Amino acid sequence: GNHLQDRHACSAVRCLCLCVSWRARVDAGNASTKLRVRMSIDTPEAPWQLIYAGQLDVGDMHRPAAVRTCVHTSCSQNLGDVLNELGFVAVTEVVLKGYLFKRGQMKISVFKIYQPGENGDAESAQCFSDSYLVELSAIAVSGQDSIGAEMKTFAEHLRPIVVMEKLDGLR
Repeated sequence: GNHLQDRHACSAVRCLCLCVSWRARVDAGNASTKLRVRMSIDTPEAPWQLIYAGQLDVGDMHRPAAVRTCVHTSCSQNLGDVLNELGFVAVTEVVLKGYLFKRGQMKISVFKIYQPGENGDAESAQCFSDSYLVELSAIAVSGQDSIGAEMKTFAEHLRPIVVMEKLDGLR
């Protein structure tokens, strides 16, 4: 197909998942390693996702989008046991209900955040807020700022209904 059409095409998928934040039990100075584990509630047989998001690159705050190193990988369902053995402890657990959109290199997440119920299931989860969490992300090689400009343009289109801010790594 036409590359320009493919770049602007948008696909969406409904998503219901459990997201658990983990941190190292022993902090090395002030830098504590933090990980997120996401597992599908809709498709329990799907691989779990392990996400490491590094510190924000604050070298050039004039970039159109915040930049950080990320590692995102699929894992088996015994990941919690492995992380415990490696010295990590689960810190927070939330249920995310919403949609994932894909547009070119960008991934747009639109979720409501819920606190899991007493027995840990999504059915009895309590909503934190009436607001939605909207996140734009993309994977790009270091120094490729064109995707950042594209993300900024996309965020401008959402501005009337969504407050989008580039994160400041020093806050």
